[in-house]
Amino acid sequence: FSLVMLVNHVPWRDEAQIWLIASDSPNIISMLSLLGYEGAPPLWYLVLFFLCKLGLPYFSMSLVHFLFALSTVFIFIKYSPFTKFQKILFIFGYYIFFEYNIIAKHYVLFVLFIFLIATLYKERFKKPLQYFLCVLLMAGTNVHGFVTTIILSLFYFYEYIIKQKMDLKPNHVFSIVMILLGFTL
Repeated sequence: FSLVMLVNHVPWRDEAQIWLIASDSPNIISMLSLLGYEGAPPLWYLVLFFLCKLGLPYFSMSLVHFLFALSTVFIFIKYSPFTKFQKILFIFGYYIFFEYNIIAKHYVLFVLFIFLIATLYKERFKKPLQYFLCVLLMAGTNVHGFVTTIILSLFYFYEYIIKQKMDLKPNHVFSIVMILLGFTL
């Protein structure tokens, strides 16, 4: 269903705008300087910048977006605790089936990373680098991702240092530095 809808989808103005910014920018620095006018963090623009510089056509944006959406659905089906019926209802709902699947914008990355974070959440203290890599990448998806990243990071450090009274290990210190650098960027 998704591929049929994807082939017949007429791009919206804001989808084309993102592609044009990525394709017409001579380098990453100039593209990032334009993003202040767009109001969206850079992750989706960076993905498209590399597609453009590889010389791929406009439709490649939709295909890469579809792969992100497909990955999101796979993670949800494989790792969510819901019944089979609930999973089917969710993946054929409006947002997952159309908004995050067909319209090639950065929103699908937020959903992908929030599902990855939920999957890693039980082992967040054992695998802090993987957890914070997903959290950091989620910060670059949209404003909701950035705010969620701040909340998850603060809660993680509260839980780890204050609630569990654990000492910081080198991989946790590296995670802290990584997340602070991500906020700065």
